[in-house]
Amino acid sequence: MKRLPVLRLFVMDETLVDSAARIAADYGLRGSDAFYVAVAKRLSVRLVTWDRDQAKRAMSVIDAGPPAT
Repeated sequence: MKRLPVLRLFVMDETLVDSAARIAADYGLRGSDAFYVAVAKRLSVRLVTWDRDQAKRAMSVIDAGPPAT
């Protein structure tokens, strides 16, 4: 997987962990969902997800929703 050109790995550094923890607490996201939101926020990209609850809660922080059809 590391050889895939579109794959980007992120170190869960203290800044990312703190950001995810704040997002989880402030918007009621589960821990793993909050990390996806924190990474999308760091990259300034849309979070593409089929999880309606995650998207709804994430919309307070970033643009989020299902893939475009």
